Amino acid sequence: MNYQGEFFDYKDKILEEGEHLILEIFPEKVIKLNELINKYDLSLENHHRVDSDLNIPIPNVNENSYNYNVHNEKNDENSRILFPNGIVPCNIQIVEMFNIMKEKMFDFSNDLKNLRMWINLLIPKIEDGNNFGVSIQKKVLNEIREIDKYNSDAINHFGYYLEGRGRIIQNIAKFPQIEDYRKLIEDLDNGQFFYMQKLIINTRNNYILLYDLITKNLNKIKNPRNGNNQNMY
Repeated sequence: MNYQGEFFDYKDKILEEGEHLILEIFPEKVIKLNELINKYDLSLENHHRVDSDLNIPIPNVNENSYNYNVHNEKNDENSRILFPNGIVPCNIQIVEMFNIMKEKMFDFSNDLKNLRMWINLLIPKIEDGNNFGVSIQKKVLNEIREIDKYNSDAINHFGYYLEGRGRIIQNIAKFPQIEDYRKLIEDLDNGQFFYMQKLIINTRNNYILLYDLITKNLNKIKNPRNGNNQNMY
């Protein structure tokens, strides 16, 4: 069975969708991210303070009902600490914001993957001379790679935040009277919220930057060897 016809149809589809992605979808994504920034008032000029209620009371030193089920120092890692008020919650504001952002970040990652494929398919075969357009294509691909790495690191960052927060809460559970640990959680939560503010704004800005870079050099990207050696914008 000959699959060549099907293969080239699929390749043509990728080329068509790539141009549609940058010219139509990217502007739409920018508008939607702007709406999200305005909806949650996420401009960096607004310094949000998030609530960091841990539901861990400071016990009275004579309060026998606050039960630390710690057998001895050697078994600290395996011991359990029981809280009178039940579960110690995540920071709901941050988790809700991350769930919104996670969808946007995965969506952006998929857009970058499709954009990279589109440009790679436009790179002509290797020849001597007249490679200025090809160098533009490669510069754009490098920019996409850098943004994609930032995007991936941002997705992973939330897991590190949760892990670090959990470790601090362990210390609060063991030493509930030490206020510095509670202050540390408060600062960590507010720092994470500020990081997510920057993340959503940077995601919007990266859509804009890629749109601007590619549309200004679109002819060279699509036709890298048309003989017209204009400068890259």
